[in-house]
Amino acid sequence: MTASEKHYTSRSRISRPVDIVFEADAYGQIIKSNIINYSSSVPIAQLSIFGLLVIGTVNLTNSLTLVALHTSTQNAEDTLTRFWVQEEVPNSDNHLYTYDEQYCEDRLKKTHSRDSTGRHIVRIPLKTSVEILGDSQNTVHRYLQSLIRRFSKDGNYCQHYQQFITEYEELKHMKRASSVSHHQTHYYLLHHSILEPDSATIGLRIVLNGSSVSTSGHSINNIMHTGGNLNPESSDVLIWIR
Repeated sequence: MTASEKHYTSRSRISRPVDIVFEADAYGQIIKSNIINYSSSVPIAQLSIFGLLVIGTVNLTNSLTLVALHTSTQNAEDTLTRFWVQEEVPNSDNHLYTYDEQYCEDRLKKTHSRDSTGRHIVRIPLKTSVEILGDSQNTVHRYLQSLIRRFSKDGNYCQHYQQFITEYEELKHMKRASSVSHHQTHYYLLHHSILEPDSATIGLRIVLNGSSVSTSGHSINNIMHTGGNLNPESSDVLIWIR
């Protein structure tokens, strides 16, 4: 028995974890010419750039071999289990809501309904009474005058804006206001528009500005509870891409 054979025999009785797994196409790049072969009934030892590789059939009556195989299989299963646990998407049921988020969830369940056309209806989750809102008419009026001046200078913008307002009203996302009573609180929701002439789907986009403050220093956003973040988690997006 040569010195290299003695070295192989002594190390083969030691159970070791699996460090790395190669695909078959990488086999030819890592092996060397040295082969240790006792007989056809036992595996051979193939020298590689990482050391000796044991290749071949296994005698199941050999207790030492059984221990080695069991250990390697168990390590592989543990590694695979840890991988899937790490990659598993967190369960949304375990999400801990803040006070505002929980209030919005409860408010939605209590007030949500659907009308005869199938439209969803839900009450706004207000923190306090709308009575604390001051006058916002002057602010909106100034912006309207600025908008009219832009219409006179840009006919394309005026056309897109009129189309949007008409469609918004036809879809019943808004309705014309009746005569305003000075004895009641009214908050005018300011908005601005973004013209995207190169867009294939949306030429004009309207952005509602609920942060515009009234004369009392409050806006509609100030007196509303903030619900949970509806955007997907970055980890979820990455897993979907994969």
